[in-house]
Amino acid sequence: MKKIGIIDYYVGEWHANNYPIWLEKISAKYKVEYVWAEIDSSPVYGTTTDEWCEKYAAHKCATIEEVCEKSDAVMILAPDNSEKHIEYARRVFPFGKCVYIDKTFTSSYEEAKEIFDLSKKYGTPFFSSSSLRYSTELCDFTDVKHLTVAGTVALFHEYIVHQAEIAVKLLASHARKVRLDISGSQRVCRIEADGGKTATLLYVPSMPYGVTAEGYDGKAMHRSIKSDFFVELTKDIVRFFDSGTVSFDVEESLEVMRIHDAVMKAEACPGEWVTVSD
Repeated sequence: MKKIGIIDYYVGEWHANNYPIWLEKISAKYKVEYVWAEIDSSPVYGTTTDEWCEKYAAHKCATIEEVCEKSDAVMILAPDNSEKHIEYARRVFPFGKCVYIDKTFTSSYEEAKEIFDLSKKYGTPFFSSSSLRYSTELCDFTDVKHLTVAGTVALFHEYIVHQAEIAVKLLASHARKVRLDISGSQRVCRIEADGGKTATLLYVPSMPYGVTAEGYDGKAMHRSIKSDFFVELTKDIVRFFDSGTVSFDVEESLEVMRIHDAVMKAEACPGEWVTVSD
């Protein structure tokens, strides 16, 4: 049995409540064994760290370092507090164990670059991904030139990275500029990338997940996203913990953050094009 450690801002949150269940279903080799949370009581569910540990048969640790020392692999969660990820990574990466970092990866492109530098410095394998990358429907798309991604589930500044991850995966091209149009609570983000490729990200409350793409042959195709992408992500986390290798180019995580930063700038000047920084 290999032991997984969880680092979280507060452990009573949806991701932490589900990963132990998904992991148990996918592999008998891994179990969430150790937990550290910066805040003891969840502001979402009111669950304390001790209560969470009792429910999931895990052990509370006094420090991040204790979790890392006792665990075979580490998951940095705090999905709604990505500003904490760089702080946690600075303490976790020196142990050199495989690390999964939940989305949103970081609060900025600069912090994302620092995490990559930490990985190189300590030889620590890591990856971060939106669960939507693992939607099985995306396998139907090849040679995409123009793309539209729709849907929403969270706040704009958090959710846009999930749509951007789909765009980065399917376009496989470097984004150059973005524009944001705002209508009430709706956001329409347009991305222009190398090779004449484009993406439109539709952030519309209550709109279901869906992807429409047009290839170089001019043919368009739509797929509603209904697959269990969180389970598919968890399968890849297990594979990563087993092998220490990532199933996609981790540089794509930096590309997502480049787009995220540009979109946040574009929100301050709707209708104007904003250059995506190199």
